[in-house]
Amino acid sequence: MLLIDLKIPHVDKNLTLEFGGRVLAIIGASGSGKSTLLQVIAGFRAPVEGRIVFGGEVWCDTAQGIMMPAWQRKAVIVPQEILLFPHVTAEENVRFSGGQYTHDLMKLLRIDHRADLAPHELSGGERQRVAIARALNAQPRLLLLDEPYSAMNRSLRQHVAAAVHEWTQKHEIPYILVTHDSEVVEGVADFIVDFDALT
Repeated sequence: MLLIDLKIPHVDKNLTLEFGGRVLAIIGASGSGKSTLLQVIAGFRAPVEGRIVFGGEVWCDTAQGIMMPAWQRKAVIVPQEILLFPHVTAEENVRFSGGQYTHDLMKLLRIDHRADLAPHELSGGERQRVAIARALNAQPRLLLLDEPYSAMNRSLRQHVAAAVHEWTQKHEIPYILVTHDSEVVEGVADFIVDFDALT
């Protein structure tokens, strides 16, 4: 169960949400605060005020002075700006997160044939898939995806979105998906938040 009651910094918007499903989708215009919300949930930014509770554990409560560090939350974020280690291979990037599923995830996301290449040798869509594989390999408590399929063509985007959904369901990992693409939301999201409608 994820409970959110926040005033989001820099966008002057409030979000109150009680979510007990597996997949939460967030849609809205650029600059509406979607990425900022993910950073607040992950613990990289503090809200103006409010609280976040996940699985009965208080991650943030400004009234009580509680701000759990990001590493303790184990909410892994895949940001829009893909941050891979530049001097190691794609496979080493995925393995870095410490999980045991490196090969399986790279095969699932159709990136195994690029395992020995450095990030600068990969396309934008390939880098996104490496970042997603690394995040899943960390076996997070909560996965946060910020426009994770934006550099992929339609066919690949649909495959990767389905693969991520299948994997997270199998391993019981809830995730929050920020996207402009209604196709990757349909039939997947248990609940959709439209940030343009927030006040």
